[in-house]
Amino acid sequence: MSALPSRTMISALALLGLCSWRLPAVARDADTQPVMSSSELGPIVPPPLPRGGVELTGDLRPKSSADVAFKVAGQLVSVKVERGQYVTKGQVLAVLSDGEARAGLDQSAAVVTQTSAQLALAQDNEARAAALVAANAAPNSQATAVRLQTEIARAALLQATASRDLANVNYGNHTLKAPFDGVVVKVPDGTGQIVGAGVPLFRIETLDRLVLRSTVAEPDIERVKVGDEVIIEAGGGQKIVGTVRLILRSLDSSRRAPVEVDVPNKDQKLNAGGYVRAICAAR
Repeated sequence: MSALPSRTMISALALLGLCSWRLPAVARDADTQPVMSSSELGPIVPPPLPRGGVELTGDLRPKSSADVAFKVAGQLVSVKVERGQYVTKGQVLAVLSDGEARAGLDQSAAVVTQTSAQLALAQDNEARAAALVAANAAPNSQATAVRLQTEIARAALLQATASRDLANVNYGNHTLKAPFDGVVVKVPDGTGQIVGAGVPLFRIETLDRLVLRSTVAEPDIERVKVGDEVIIEAGGGQKIVGTVRLILRSLDSSRRAPVEVDVPNKDQKLNAGGYVRAICAAR
């Protein structure tokens, strides 16, 4: 009778060992998901481009920009704007000392007045001579001489007027004005210095309208059209929609064609000079 319990115990131990052999090697909690290794996940793939889209990368540049300089040399006596200030077309930026230019303008205006009076006198003499010739009281040669005097006086007036206009332009060149609406990004350090003609003192850029300059591969030239929308991602995940304004069918050394995109930037979420990635919804 003692042999039966021993066989039963051995069978129970064997069954217990079999069950433990079938248990998983790592215990899992009911609320915990298994963690997969990087090798099990496979390579990380970036999100795909929109269907049919063409990627554009490049620099953002102001739609309009200019280095502004005086046409004449002189002493800088006044700067009317500050760096970062928004200016409109025709707004005064700076002024040079204009005493000599003003004197030249006044002198040329006086010459115009003088030659105008001389022309009026010559025309009166011409009319008198013509009346005498008509009355056979003077020879035709006298009328001819007087008429030539009138032509000389008229030419002198034209020359004086041209000189006055030139002096007026020269006087105006002592005042520097903004060529278009934009933001002043460069100004002189101060006043009093003598500046040369053509030396840039100011720089103005339109920061509310930018241009993305990029390129596309030769196979994508036919897919990108003028007027296509281009999505540019700004800071904070905001997306700005631009428009293709130009595509040149002239390949560079890497066989890519230049593309320009007009980008609105009224809120200035994008930085001029920045490098961006954009997606063109190509057709």
